[in-house]
Amino acid sequence: MKKIVLRHVAVFVVYVLLVVAVVYGLNFWFWNYAAPKKYLTEILLTQHDALFLEGLVFIIVGALFMLGRGGINLWTVKAAILGAAANALYGQEGQKAPGPSEIMRRDVWKPSGFIRFGLVLIFAGIILILLYLL
Repeated sequence: MKKIVLRHVAVFVVYVLLVVAVVYGLNFWFWNYAAPKKYLTEILLTQHDALFLEGLVFIIVGALFMLGRGGINLWTVKAAILGAAANALYGQEGQKAPGPSEIMRRDVWKPSGFIRFGLVLIFAGIILILLYLL
């Protein structure tokens, strides 16, 4: 059991370091070769400052990926309308279909985020900010 956990942690660290290396390499290439020099002096942003901004963006995007998607969607709305129609038509006979409020309450939040990908981006962002601070 410990070997499996250790293997997962090692793969996670490799993914984080791979993302950081790719971003740092693309940063180096862009700021030294691809970006025209006159634009770099106009925006007053250096390669070093870009690491901080990219780190912040990675942390925010990683948090959004961890938050995930879910909640009320088109199928929830259709089910709520169907429940309301069923209650309107057959509600007097004693059996009640789930109403719109119950359907919305059940489907308010069903998180299905990308936890690992979000954590990789968050830790990569932290490392990029630490590289900025060095």
